[in-house]
Amino acid sequence: GCQAGDNNFARAVEMVAGRSYAIVINNFSDSGAGFSIEFDQSPGTGTFVGPNAGFNFTPNQVCIGETVTFTDASSFIGNIESYEWDFGTTATPSRLSTIGPHSVVFNTPGFKTVLLEITAERGCIVTHVALTVEVVCCDDHFDASADITDVECPDSADGVIDLTVTNAYGPYGYTWDTGAQTEDVAGLLPGTYFVTVVDEATCEDVFPFTIGSPPPFTFDTLITMPTCNGGTDGEVTLVVNGGTPPYEYNWENTGFGPSNTLSNISEGDYTIVVRDANDCVFTQVLEVRELELALDPAVQAIVQPSCFGFDDGSIEIVINNGLPPYMYDFNQGGGFDNINTLNNIPSGTYIVDVLDANLCSGFFELVVTDHPPLTLELEVQNVSCFGESDGSVNAVVGGGFGNYDYAWNNGVTTALNDQLV
Repeated sequence: GCQAGDNNFARAVEMVAGRSYAIVINNFSDSGAGFSIEFDQSPGTGTFVGPNAGFNFTPNQVCIGETVTFTDASSFIGNIESYEWDFGTTATPSRLSTIGPHSVVFNTPGFKTVLLEITAERGCIVTHVALTVEVVCCDDHFDASADITDVECPDSADGVIDLTVTNAYGPYGYTWDTGAQTEDVAGLLPGTYFVTVVDEATCEDVFPFTIGSPPPFTFDTLITMPTCNGGTDGEVTLVVNGGTPPYEYNWENTGFGPSNTLSNISEGDYTIVVRDANDCVFTQVLEVRELELALDPAVQAIVQPSCFGFDDGSIEIVINNGLPPYMYDFNQGGGFDNINTLNNIPSGTYIVDVLDANLCSGFFELVVTDHPPLTLELEVQNVSCFGESDGSVNAVVGGGFGNYDYAWNNGVTTALNDQLV
């Protein structure tokens, strides 16, 4: 019997060249589970003559649907009477009973177990098992395409993706990044959508599809202000981009037409509805105001007083629109006149009213500021010893405007007055 430390191998047999040896196993068992046997030849010199089941296959890795070729490599000095191949339930064919070679297709991914059972003369049955066939889902496993319907109007939600998926392993499951689990999806905004497709073979892939859109509507306005005091000579033009040209325009609910200009209008708010070739619409309210006089930006209206606290500043009013001649009121008590300047003024806030020939008005508030007040600090360096001439005074000046001039009582005209005693 077996002793502690024994392995599962029987005692080695001392063999004589030219003789054949056999082993008889009495496998009495209530369970009927059978047995397996393995010959350990590593320490011995004998050759097992069989029967020995085996097979080769190529390639080792295949895509679902590709062919693996199995070739018998069994050996026996006698006759092998039968072959039973078992390629598994997901293979086509799943079982065969001839020597082969056999071409087999696997229909699900994973590592596949293949069994070959041979029966030799005298009833010896030997099985070989291989677990090295890897079946994968390859990149071209799915053929996916879609008929895409872009949205008709900018930012509308009427896009459609009509998906078509084909391979030999339907039906398919679908999961869109919107949460939908149908083959086709509708009611989509512009953008890119992703769908994960899973087939009956458990392969899956992700496909992107993009819903396009006309460009968004944009507009510019060209407004001619009506003249003052109730003038009706104003005009507004709307320049539209985006959507799908051509455009039609409905001014103030008067019906759609081709004109993007509304003329002979007075001050007020005007509503326009624009419709493009896809019947997309957008609405704008345009504000038209009477002419307001404006200062000419190219003219310097304010001149500051020359020094802090001085009253030699000035204001000049130059209008760049309206109709001359102009009348000016600087609110100094003199009323309107044709003088557009106010001279000899100190810093402060000044209100100016202007009227043109059509009595259009402009109201301007101008602030005249002072330059900062001058400040002076003297940095004094005394002479090092009595009788020496190495003393100095440095003038540190702030405020005012522009460059500084210096006049010391000893005739020096720079900030530093040195070599003093």
